[in-house]
Amino acid sequence: MVGFIQPIGALMPIAEMQARWVARVFAKKCALPSKKEMMADIKLKRDRMTARYAESPRHTIEADPIPYMDEVAAFVGCKPKLLKMFFTEPKLAIKCVFGPCTPPQFRLHGPHPWEGARKAIENVDNNVISAICTRQAKVIHRNSNATWYLLLAIILITFAFVVYRRNGDVGGAVNDFGETFTSTFGHFKGFLSTKG
Repeated sequence: MVGFIQPIGALMPIAEMQARWVARVFAKKCALPSKKEMMADIKLKRDRMTARYAESPRHTIEADPIPYMDEVAAFVGCKPKLLKMFFTEPKLAIKCVFGPCTPPQFRLHGPHPWEGARKAIENVDNNVISAICTRQAKVIHRNSNATWYLLLAIILITFAFVVYRRNGDVGGAVNDFGETFTSTFGHFKGFLSTKG
């Protein structure tokens, strides 16, 4: 039955691969293994599942997606020819080996190849990021002049306050303001040097 499997990952690519195999078998373009080979394979897979997973009804159809896809793709005739690709298209081969395993890899060769498979594999990073970025954050462009105007306003208000406190003595206010600024800057500089 197509899709009757529990992969550790996405089911749809595996179901597609199974459907491709079933269609080729029905069209008599490829044959099933012999009954003896299939029974031996079933026993081998059951032994592996028993060794790996807890015994439960849930783990009777468990499968690792990449080895399973490679196995079925070999029957279909669309398993990626990675060794050949390392010599003919090394960048694509590196993406296939070290990148995520995606369905377009099984559309590079064999029956029903897809023209867009190479591009889909090359752009897989963008495709994954686009799929998980469901919201775009609004970028607020701030006017950098506004920040300087605000800083200037704070300095002028502070200076006016110092002049007021000095009873209108602008010269003394400038002196006080300069001392305060130098002292504050010195403390801040000292603070940064202790943190670094």
